[in-house]
This record gives sequence, structure tokens and C-alpha cells, in this order.
Amino acid sequence: MSSSICFMLVSTMPFMALFIYFIYAAYERPQKLLDAANNQNQGDQQDLEFIPLIDMLHTALLSLVAWVWFATYTGIFVRKRRRLMKSYNKDVVKVSQIHEKEAPGSIEIVGNVFFDRPKGIFFKILDRIAYTDLAYVVYRHPDGDDEDGNPRFVQKKIRTYHPYHRENVSVLILNGLPLSGQPKLDVERDIASYQSEYAIRNRDKICQVVSVSIGWSIFLLATSIFIIFQIDAVYNLNIVREDEPENPAVAWKYFAVYICGIIPFLAGICNFIQWNMYHRWVTKGGKVTSHPTKLVPKKLEREDFMNENEAQRYVAMA
Repeated sequence: MSSSICFMLVSTMPFMALFIYFIYAAYERPQKLLDAANNQNQGDQQDLEFIPLIDMLHTALLSLVAWVWFATYTGIFVRKRRRLMKSYNKDVVKVSQIHEKEAPGSIEIVGNVFFDRPKGIFFKILDRIAYTDLAYVVYRHPDGDDEDGNPRFVQKKIRTYHPYHRENVSVLILNGLPLSGQPKLDVERDIASYQSEYAIRNRDKICQVVSVSIGWSIFLLATSIFIIFQIDAVYNLNIVREDEPENPAVAWKYFAVYICGIIPFLAGICNFIQWNMYHRWVTKGGKVTSHPTKLVPKKLEREDFMNENEAQRYVAMA
């Protein structure tokens, strides 16, 4: 078992202990209330404090929402993103040879990459937290100039694995999607991140993460149902207490709202919306212009690079 999975299991142990306590407390609740009622009838006043069962139910259901969302995101979104990146590397043809092949998978064209370094302290801190470098890729439109003969360029924001300016690099464009350009080096780096020997282990790790998430979801679902049955058991005792106002009918309604409404919306619809937004950003984001604004500067300043090694690497490429 990988270290990250072990860390995931260990880090969630406190929550497991909490829900096991909830199960135990819910199991003991009817008998404790019955004993307290009998002692009260005998003149023995006891000041009992309980965590309301309905609060336990909400806690379990909210946790269930989080785990189902995480399992859906990891199991579906990540895999779909990988397939999208792989599609860039299928049946690649040069833009000059596009008419020689009926249905190329992607088109290779030459373009420039302008690294969009964050400005200001706040955005630099945010960039460190996000751990994602963004850049602009600029290339000639694969369909050529417009009707008036004016040159057309595509300018779009991308995620990059090479945080520096680049000129005359290969850009891959999905066939039929002229705004889908991605630098070839970044695509290859992305694909290599899950095709190497380490990445194969990483894929197994993702499957393990999904399995842990599903296991947690089943456990929380069973916990929620058990708590509802205990609410029903307490309700049937006909012992009126201000700190136990739960009604099983209300509890089942909450359960139905979470299972039939909140979970499908957040785990299903929200992940679907997130994927479509990401897919649109990758394949259709950007703009067509005759005058691109994100151009590689003719003279580079020291702040254009993260360190001296990066500057030397750019000079070596030039």
C-alpha cells in the first residue's frame, strides 16, 4: 500500500472514531432515556446531556456528500482529462499536410508561448498555493486569413509545465477545434506524467483512493440509516424530552433530500459542469484576433525568470 494511501487512512481515523462514537451513542440512546425516565419516576433527578441524534444524522450526511463528490471527481473527471490530453497526440499531421489526410486527429502548427507571471504579492502567493503555471499560446489560425486577407491569430490561456517564454514551438490543435491549441511539449509532459513507471503506480493509487472513498461512502450511508432507526426507537418510547425532539418522519425527509437532491447535484451535476467548463476552456477557450497582445518580449528582464538557471535555459533554447 502506497504511503499516500496510508496517510489518507491515518488522517481520516479521527473521523472514523467520531462516527463510531456516534453509532455507539445512538445505540445506547433508547436505553439511557428509558433508564433516566425510570429513575425520574423514583424521585432520582438526573441531569443528562446528549448530542441530538438529528445532529449526528446531519454530520454523517454532510460527510457522505463530501466523500461521494470526491469519489466522483477522482474516478471520472481525472480520467476524462487524461483521455482528452491523449487525443492531442493521435494522428498528428503538419498544417501544410492537412489536405493530404481525410481526418487527422490533430494538427501541428508553429506558435509562441508567453509566460504569464503573476504580478503583485497576493497573486504570487495564490500562484504558489495553486501550484499551476499559466501562460498564453499564440499561433496562426489553422484556417488561414479572414475574408479580407487580414492575418488571424489565436490567443488563449493554457496551463504550462514550462514556466518561461518560448518562441517557434510546435502547437497541437484538435481537428475541427481551431481554438484548442496546446504546446506539444506541454502535452507530452502531461501525458508522460501518467504513462511512466511511476505514473502507472500513480494510476493504481488513484484506484485505491476511489476505493477508499467508496468505502467511506458506504459506511456513512449505513451510519445515517442506523441513526434514523435509532431516532425511530427513541420516538416510540413516548418519552418527551426537550433535548430529543427528533421525529423519524422528519429524519427520513432529511435523508431523502440529501440522497435524492444534494448528493446528485453536487457529485453529479457539479462535476459534470466542472468538466464541461474545463473541456470548453481547453478546446474552445481563447480568442481570434488580428493583433495578439501576449507577445514574447524582444528584450527579457530579470523578473521574467524565476531564477538564473531558468534564464540560462531560455538562452540555450534560443
